[in-house]
Amino acid sequence: MQQSAPSPWIIDGTEQNFDTEVLQRSQEIPVIVDFWAPWCAPCRELGPVLERLAAEGNGQFLLVKVDIDQQPGIAQAFGVQSIPHVFALRNGQLADQFMGALPEDQIRQWLARFQPSPAELLVQEARKLAPDDTAEAEARYREALELVPNEDKIRIELARLLLKQHRNDDAREIVTKLEARGFLEPEADLTKTYRRKLATALY
Repeated sequence: MQQSAPSPWIIDGTEQNFDTEVLQRSQEIPVIVDFWAPWCAPCRELGPVLERLAAEGNGQFLLVKVDIDQQPGIAQAFGVQSIPHVFALRNGQLADQFMGALPEDQIRQWLARFQPSPAELLVQEARKLAPDDTAEAEARYREALELVPNEDKIRIELARLLLKQHRNDDAREIVTKLEARGFLEPEADLTKTYRRKLATALY
């Protein structure tokens, strides 16, 4: 991989790790996918810039390098026809893309659009706290909901946390409100399985 220095925020993308390291990780932080090849001169220009920014960001985003010669299936799935071709993913969805070797200042501006909001940062903290400190995790979720009161995905995560504490009445209250206002618009596919489990636990 064309990488100037090792960093936990720069990895090689393969068909084996793409689901966990790209799609699932993009639920937590922005994932930038750089399609490149060793023989591509513009890629050799762009690659080190993206890698330096990923290392500098120290967790603001994950850079996934995909060598199209080694991983043609991934390139085909993304419809890559020329390189370098860079995609940004958030919450399992394509957020934006660009082709060619952009100047560093333009890349920084582009990356800034995908940085987590204050509410998203609180949710990230809550997820990290949840296994060991449910009270603090709950506080982070509720603080995030004060910033974005209509963010139903956060409510679902809070309900899951409450269930783990056997606070079924509190969790049921959240789910009942979601159902009453016709929840499950864009998030339906993401939450059906969880909602079935939740319903079983509550009722």
